[in-house]
Amino acid sequence: MSKSNEKTAQRAWFKTVRDHGLDAEARRDFQKKTCGKESATDMTESDFRSCSRALSGKPAFKPSHRPIIRKIHAIWGDLGHMKAVSGTSHALRAFCARMCNLQEPVTISPEHMTDEQANKVVLALKAMQARAKFNGDQNG
Repeated sequence: MSKSNEKTAQRAWFKTVRDHGLDAEARRDFQKKTCGKESATDMTESDFRSCSRALSGKPAFKPSHRPIIRKIHAIWGDLGHMKAVSGTSHALRAFCARMCNLQEPVTISPEHMTDEQANKVVLALKAMQARAKFNGDQNG
């Protein structure tokens, strides 16, 4: 990736931010949630493009044809909104790897899991979701 492509992606990202009316703090929060980087200086061309897609509402990935995998993504997204997890796709892959007893630093995409592995992940995510909702009720 060349510097000019990165600059072009950066300009497009900041245009999208302005079009959606985000202030600097909201932009940094969105970047942190989407690509894990608060500062635009640390972002790559790929980070700028994924943030732009996410803010514009365009999916960064094609939804799975397997219902159990869609369920994993849905629960993970819900947990991300509840601030129980970071909500990034990398964090989801790392979580799936831990649930499948894979050794670090290997990660696994939910798409590549067997149904048995996916069921194990869903059960763990549902338990996390229940705890997060319970803790939210206790604090709110």
